[in-house]
Amino acid sequence: TSALREVKEETGLDVVLRGILNVESAFIPPDGYFLTVHLLAEVAGGELAANDDLECLGWYPLAGPLPEIAFAPDVDVILACAGGGIPMVPISPPGLRE
Repeated sequence: TSALREVKEETGLDVVLRGILNVESAFIPPDGYFLTVHLLAEVAGGELAANDDLECLGWYPLAGPLPEIAFAPDVDVILACAGGGIPMVPISPPGLRE
């Protein structure tokens, strides 16, 4: 999936997607529109290395303190996840038909 490729490209890590935490959209005038999908993933391999697109890369405990994050909704999802307040929508394994 595109999420797996993007994580590999930006961080050097291979991950397994575990679930969908949140989906939201935002309009930033005059012509910016964003759709954000927050996914829960588990590291399966690779080596942590920042791509040139990243300002910083590191591990932070969910309990904080967190680094500066550009978008408040992202902080809200992280804090809700840390507090156990987000039900996860599981992602079916590849090849499994529902």
